[in-house]
Amino acid sequence: MGPINRKRHTNQGLQADRLRRSTGVHPTHSGRDYRQPKTLRAYTKELERFLLWTVAVRRKPHSSVLADDCEAYRDQCG
Repeated sequence: MGPINRKRHTNQGLQADRLRRSTGVHPTHSGRDYRQPKTLRAYTKELERFLLWTVAVRRKPHSSVLADDCEAYRDQCG
């Protein structure tokens, strides 16, 4: 195994902290480990799309998002 890239590791931790603070969702929920860089980026990107969609399409603040909003987004995405 090569040397640890501390800057990259720190950035991943910061992204996970930002995700947890903004949504209340921890990247390791469900017993899965989402600390892999590509997975974390993909999940963060999808979450950002969803949050933008809730404001732009559903016209709801993030604090008012319910399960039916999640289902509507899922159905729209195909």
